[in-house]
Amino acid sequence: MSHLFKLNHIALKVNDLESTIAFYEQLFSFKYDTEIEYPTFKAVFLKSLYEDNFKLELVVFNDKGNTTNDSTWDHICFETNDFDGFISSISSSMYKQELNTTVNNLGNRSVIINGLNNERIQVLEKSR
Repeated sequence: MSHLFKLNHIALKVNDLESTIAFYEQLFSFKYDTEIEYPTFKAVFLKSLYEDNFKLELVVFNDKGNTTNDSTWDHICFETNDFDGFISSISSSMYKQELNTTVNNLGNRSVIINGLNNERIQVLEKSR
């Protein structure tokens, strides 16, 4: 496989956004970068001061009954310069999965796949 991948972000679902931001800023040298507000949740991105382009995505839901035990929001994200090639390789490999490609607000495509241990992996098209 000749696709280039790099780590883009790790997403964590959290209950207390402000305390979690302070925790990662104080202990691991992350700083606030951006946030996106959705109807049911907010995603806040913290950027590492020491690792270029690496971010933590902290996801907090508006509904307090939605607990962090829902692992669908915890994932690792890799960025690729060959999104179509990756999709083709997954579709033809022994790890065939139903793929649901989405497009973000910047026009980049992404897909979530399940790893061999049911871990969630997002593959994001490199920003143009």
